[in-house]
Amino acid sequence: MEPKRAYFREGPLRFALELTVIYLLPVIALKLLFPGREFSRHFKEIMVFFVCWSAAAGYYAHRSGFSWKEVGLTARELPRSFLFNLLVVAVAAGVIVLLAGPRLFEAQRMPRTTYWFPLFYIFLSCPAQEFLYRGLLFGLMERAGLRHPALLILLTAATYASMHILFHKPLIVPLTFAIGIVWGTLYWRVRNLWGLIVAHIALGFLSMAAGLA
Repeated sequence: MEPKRAYFREGPLRFALELTVIYLLPVIALKLLFPGREFSRHFKEIMVFFVCWSAAAGYYAHRSGFSWKEVGLTARELPRSFLFNLLVVAVAAGVIVLLAGPRLFEAQRMPRTTYWFPLFYIFLSCPAQEFLYRGLLFGLMERAGLRHPALLILLTAATYASMHILFHKPLIVPLTFAIGIVWGTLYWRVRNLWGLIVAHIALGFLSMAAGLA
């Protein structure tokens, strides 16, 4: 019986439970609590929920023995991380401008119920999303023995995109899946989250200004 218990502690069964509890159930809960357009009218409550969700995931990562370096919060490979992500931002910004056309920056599209939303987005939301969907999720998969690059990149991108079903924008899920593949590939090659966080902030604000997010 001992080998089976060890398999559950460190193998795919444990990862399936982690994926369900950490990544799927919170999104389902938010979707049920704030259906339809209710989501945009309860942005403050949702931000509190997100902070608690991220803090709980961080505590779990700590209790599971992950170091800062193992989840990408390190100075190692910092210049490469920023360089690669700068190139991604330049290309993605061009795509956003093409998609948005003349609508870009024509109106204020930030959440109007929270004048401090930019602070939340820069210092909490983007770092937490990169920790959750790249740093921690890569670590959980690799600990479970799921190490094939294509599997790591596709599953993290799909999980990241699934969180964006909460937002009622027609292009947001395919776009976040596409950028999730790009960012997942970069993180697989350069295990550093800092460049990804900065790129996420830049592209997030540009996407919101263009009305795509």
